[in-house]
Order: sequence, then structure tokens, then C-alpha cells
Amino acid sequence: MCRYGRVNYVLAQRLELLQEVSRLQESFGVAGDMSYTCETAGYFYIYQVWHGCVFNLCIKIFIY
Repeated sequence: MCRYGRVNYVLAQRLELLQEVSRLQESFGVAGDMSYTCETAGYFYIYQVWHGCVFNLCIKIFIY
């Protein structure tokens, strides 16, 4: 019985986090369905969020 509750909790957390990825994707204007699986959400983070932040930081450092 306890296992059932833990599994449901993890699945609910997964859905909430994938909804957050969907919101970020819309705000960044990225095409595709990045919030379909945790794997695609991970790629979205690496290639859109992380690389975008590092790129913007490098631009600020070299311009200023």
C-alpha cells in the first residue's frame, strides 16, 4: 500500500515539472514538444536554458 502512494507522488511531481518545462518552452518561443518526456525536457534544459544563459553571460563579459 505504501509503495502505491510513493509511485503516485513521483508521477504527480513528474507531471508538474513537465508542465513547468512547457511554460518555459512557450516563454522562450521554442518549437516542438519538449515537455513530452523527461528525456526531451533534459535536452531542452541543456540546449536552450543552459547554453542560452552561458552565451548571454559571455556576451555581457566581453561587451562590458
